[in-house]
Amino acid sequence: MSFTLRRRTLIGSCLAAPALLGAAHAAEPIRMATWGAGTSRMWRAAFAEPFSKATGIPVTIGEVVAPESQIRNDGDRPQYHVGVVAISEAILLRREGLIADLDGVDLPGVPDTPAAMLPRSDDGKLIGVAPYFQYVGIAVNTDLAPAREFSSWRSLADPKWKGKLAITRPAYSALFDMIMLAIANGGSVADIEPGLKDLAGYAANAMTSYTSMAQMNQLLLRGEIVAGSYYSARIWEMRRQGNRFMELVIPKEGVFPMTYAVVVPKGVTLSPELRQWLAYIATPEPQVRAYDLSGYNPANGKAALDPERTRAELGLTLEELRARMVALDWPLIASEQRARTTIVEQIFARSR
Repeated sequence: MSFTLRRRTLIGSCLAAPALLGAAHAAEPIRMATWGAGTSRMWRAAFAEPFSKATGIPVTIGEVVAPESQIRNDGDRPQYHVGVVAISEAILLRREGLIADLDGVDLPGVPDTPAAMLPRSDDGKLIGVAPYFQYVGIAVNTDLAPAREFSSWRSLADPKWKGKLAITRPAYSALFDMIMLAIANGGSVADIEPGLKDLAGYAANAMTSYTSMAQMNQLLLRGEIVAGSYYSARIWEMRRQGNRFMELVIPKEGVFPMTYAVVVPKGVTLSPELRQWLAYIATPEPQVRAYDLSGYNPANGKAALDPERTRAELGLTLEELRARMVALDWPLIASEQRARTTIVEQIFARSR
């Protein structure tokens, strides 16, 4: 089933519940699925509103619990033209035949995006556009401990932090904690065995497994924990709000880059308007605005951020940050995610 965008005035049906986009009366705006709260606000201000003002093409940013789940649940009856997902989720969605390939689509900004950040299928086809990335380091409340105490990922397993850390839930811990602790112990993205002992040590030190970013923010800000692996954009936001005692350490082994991808569900026709939107997302200008509003780092290699500003906000320049990011094999990570999550669940169970 397919649909196209129609440039006409909506009547009558606009007062009813939204129809599936595969139906005869498709909604006029490009509909994009994102997470809610700050993410959706950022997409409206950094991407959608400037794009619509420049082109006259309306874009509606829809808030969903999880865009990846939305695409999977919709199946061949998509309710959104595009959705933003993590790069590993894009690979899994493509394997399930739920998103379209973008090879051959004219997207001038894509060649300026580093190859490691481009979402591709197992056979090398482009399956999405990368708008930005954040990274996972070690968040530290420096009122409770100096940042130098966490100069290595292995620091999280030090018994002196017993009951003073927080760890994320297994699905995400399997994604970044497991990999970074493996690398810190001489392993790799593919070879996780060397890091399992330290992962168990980190889990044993954690007073809780946080289930939301709001919870982790409060644990850090209230001083209920000293540290824990966490996302750069969240620490950027807390520091922007005046909490300068919060710091995100880049350990000596590097940091885990979390790239995002805007994907097109199967059944959506790549109309000229939609192609224009995808091309715009891949350009530097809106990506720089996204950093200004949310702390997400631009994926386009030609995007420029003021070095003095980013050094104050991130502790280093964008170029220095890119040099500290580990190289990831995303197809392998996606393939192993379920099995590795099970391993982490077992580690967590034994640590309690």
